[in-house]
Amino acid sequence: MTEQPPTTARAAVAIWYALAVFGVINVAYLWIRRDALEEAAAREGFAAGAVTALLLQLTAVAVVFGAGYVGFGRMLRLGRRWSRRALTAVALLHVLWLLLSGSASANLVVVLLIVAGCVLTWLRGTAQWVEQH
Repeated sequence: MTEQPPTTARAAVAIWYALAVFGVINVAYLWIRRDALEEAAAREGFAAGAVTALLLQLTAVAVVFGAGYVGFGRMLRLGRRWSRRALTAVALLHVLWLLLSGSASANLVVVLLIVAGCVLTWLRGTAQWVEQH
């Protein structure tokens, strides 16, 4: 299995990895801006611990989805057939979480990356390559 995957599969893996990194960087940025977020929350009448609780939730979500994208992306890179279904399931759960949390429009870049990753994951070149492995 030293054969290189096709461009579509490599691009799909790159997008899944990028989604994982983007999520972690986004949460890290929010943690850095925690004081400003707490001030804004206090002006709106939210409890002092609300920002920390939200940041912890966002961190957990970023880590879980990031781990899914990296782990299953790696399996796609290795040619595992089931990895395409697993990546799609993680992506659907991620979009569902964005929709239910009301943040899908604010995360348009994430949604577009998810769509691009899914498309590349299921393109013919990727599908044929995974079927051979």
